[in-house]
Amino acid sequence: MLSDQQLGWLGSAYVIVLSLAALPLGVVGDLKSRRAVIAFGVGLWSLFTALGATVNRFWQLLFCRSMVGVGEAGYGPAAQALIAEVFKSRQRAVAIRIYSLGMSCSSDLGIWLGDVLAE
Repeated sequence: MLSDQQLGWLGSAYVIVLSLAALPLGVVGDLKSRRAVIAFGVGLWSLFTALGATVNRFWQLLFCRSMVGVGEAGYGPAAQALIAEVFKSRQRAVAIRIYSLGMSCSSDLGIWLGDVLAE
């Protein structure tokens, strides 16, 4: 069972690492292949999400959550830049809106489904 302090650290580690990693990974996405940065981010994110289910200690979970933050930091800026590159200015706002809605809805769905599965 995790304490309130440990739960706070898990959320904070994720956000702090995501914030720190977003800028350098965004720069890499501008200099290199955006698709490769997105693939790296999604792969890292997925791997450490799955590994988070296998941990036995708080520090292992903290590390997994931090690495999920790195994965998401690689995915977000590169995906938005790729959308901006592919869609013309009139279509760009709708494309970014759909992307953002997908992120929000999938997050909500994941929380709901996790709750259902936990019961």
